[in-house]
Amino acid sequence: MKQLFATTARGFEELLKSELTELGAQDAKVAQGGVHYWADDETLYRTLLWSRLSSRILLPIVQAKVFSDLDLYSAVVGVNWLDYFDEKVHFFVDFNGTNQEIRHTQFGAMRVKDGIVDYFERHGRARPNVDKEQPDIRIHAYLNRDEVVLSLDLSGDALHMRGYREDTGKAPLRETLAAAIVLRSGWQKGTPLVDPMCGSGTLLIEAAQIEAQIAPQLYRLHWGFDFWQGHNQAAWKKVKEEALSLAEAEKQRENPPHFFDPNGVTMNFIGKFLGALIGFRLGGFFGMLAGVFLGHLADKKLYELGTVNSSFFKTKTTRQLLFMQTTFAVLGHLSKAKGRVTENDILLATHLMDQMQLDDAGRRLAQEAFNRGKQTDFPIRQVIREFRLGCGQRADLLRAFLSVQIQAAFSDDHLHDNEKDVLFIVAEELGLSRVQFEQMLAMEMAARHFARGGFYQQGGYYEQHSGSQGGYQQQSHSSSGPTLNDAYQVLGVSATDDQPTVKRAYRRLMNENHPDKLVAKGLPPEMMEMAKEKTQQIQAAYDLICKAKGWK
Repeated sequence: MKQLFATTARGFEELLKSELTELGAQDAKVAQGGVHYWADDETLYRTLLWSRLSSRILLPIVQAKVFSDLDLYSAVVGVNWLDYFDEKVHFFVDFNGTNQEIRHTQFGAMRVKDGIVDYFERHGRARPNVDKEQPDIRIHAYLNRDEVVLSLDLSGDALHMRGYREDTGKAPLRETLAAAIVLRSGWQKGTPLVDPMCGSGTLLIEAAQIEAQIAPQLYRLHWGFDFWQGHNQAAWKKVKEEALSLAEAEKQRENPPHFFDPNGVTMNFIGKFLGALIGFRLGGFFGMLAGVFLGHLADKKLYELGTVNSSFFKTKTTRQLLFMQTTFAVLGHLSKAKGRVTENDILLATHLMDQMQLDDAGRRLAQEAFNRGKQTDFPIRQVIREFRLGCGQRADLLRAFLSVQIQAAFSDDHLHDNEKDVLFIVAEELGLSRVQFEQMLAMEMAARHFARGGFYQQGGYYEQHSGSQGGYQQQSHSSSGPTLNDAYQVLGVSATDDQPTVKRAYRRLMNENHPDKLVAKGLPPEMMEMAKEKTQQIQAAYDLICKAKGWK
């Protein structure tokens, strides 16, 4: 059991106490600006992942009396910091509070920093570096009169940063405050919620996440505990996979919409609105219809042309270019994972460039990305995290990306164990669990039987085997085409599912893989044919099941 402290805005302490208790916290006690509580490892990670009201969750390290800067230094240098992190990490000290001797927070932070680095030097270790921008470890120091508390910040970035905002207005409503307002409002799940003063939709998003049972930090990429020596990876993995499974289960349910944002509706359809207005003034009713259509195209293009940042590709780029470059970089990494890049791997990348009809500039970008992906120091997790954020964490677009990589890995009819490991890293960083990844792998393998033009003319099935190289391999059988079992796997259903269940799965997949929708969300238009092929496979699988079952 560990004693922890969750910070929150003043006035929310009792509400936070109730939330933490529901998450499994024990002996929760309210304090000014937060809640003290006890938790085992799983409960600790669950509160980090699920708390909607906490600003930060801290692990207290030491508490000491401070009457001078020397007292502060002595308290810090006396801590066994190697129990918390090693000298390789980059850290940052966040210092709050003053007293008569320590009158400036920067001075207090400097003395804490001095104590930490001197501790490592005294123990024959290198001095750890300070990083103010993206530290691996954050040390939180709170000075209240003559008492200081040093804590390890397990959150990393503040917990109000959920990850769903791509941009903010001049005065955004903090997500933790929005969640508190929703919880205090008396709103109940399943009932309508109207936000007549909506700006960026924070209240509606927080309420929707509550109803959909989406953990507020489900898609967070970096945590304060990533480099903590006491981090329990097994407990964290269990808690996160439970949250992912819960969110996925809720996603499969067909719930009628009951959230309404009059302002947001207008903002999301600004092109259509202006098009209708201008069209009506110029051409009456039929001019309005034409204006709505042109406005729709403008709304799509505004999103497509939106720029995103990429530290790996070292430039601001469009979502579509980011998709293309990341695709070829991961293809290069996959090719190298087998030991060496073969001629077939290069031909596959070239064929994909031809299929996408890339111009000379596009080919140069694709080739450069492919070559960078082959390097041994290719930071695949960083690249996928940036790609995920650049795509706005849109599940359908992310699945389309993973689908391309799986298809490429199977281009030689064999999935090497190392390739599968790389694919799982990609899937994990995209937010998929192991179960979801294996299911998608099976769906993609079955979908190959429905490829147009006899992509694999002989038909066949895939089975896992234990050869010298391991992995999955296509095995021939007597069937001349896809089987009914292949069709079930394409849709992710079983033979025992009823017609409504199969139909829901079919509609969901068609919606997720619709080429026009994927292009509007960032899929390069050059990949339109691949998206069309995917929908044709889904349609063929559904038709085969309906025919076999006698459904109309």
